[in-house]
Amino acid sequence: MSAEVLAELGTRMVMAGHPDRRRLLGETDDVIRRKVWATAAAEMAPIVVVGEQLEGESAERAVAVQVDAWFGDLPPEADVIVAYEPAWAIGQPQPAPPEHIAKSTLAIRSLLKGRIDDPRIVYGGSVQAGTFSAIRQAAGRHSGAVPDGVFMARAGIDPDGFLTVVREVRQSV
Repeated sequence: MSAEVLAELGTRMVMAGHPDRRRLLGETDDVIRRKVWATAAAEMAPIVVVGEQLEGESAERAVAVQVDAWFGDLPPEADVIVAYEPAWAIGQPQPAPPEHIAKSTLAIRSLLKGRIDDPRIVYGGSVQAGTFSAIRQAAGRHSGAVPDGVFMARAGIDPDGFLTVVREVRQSV
């Protein structure tokens, strides 16, 4: 479906770059870049999913490559949401370690500085109740290491789990 049609239907956000789509559907860097650009050009916010494939791999290095390939010279005023979701954390019983998420969030903010005026960063990858609070605690005094929210899959399916996470994020902010 084209970005124009989605915009006409009232869509406000479109996801691009999810690791499962790259792995299962063979979406390339060029396809993701075109989706990000088409979404922004249609005045919708691209939710760009970034992160490393393998545990132990440098998140900063992996995200830098993705940002360069997918954002190009996207206008800095584009409304962009960056979802940090390491592929190795998807579908696992636990999210990535909170210290890793905080460190990666800080690195992503640094990578986006000067590229996107006001990026929002969320964390995804086996999010559950307690994830956001644990990240906030791990970030300590580095407010830039705390994501702006979370990106839920399984936890978002169960209404009680979803509302628990929403309350947690609201209380933490």
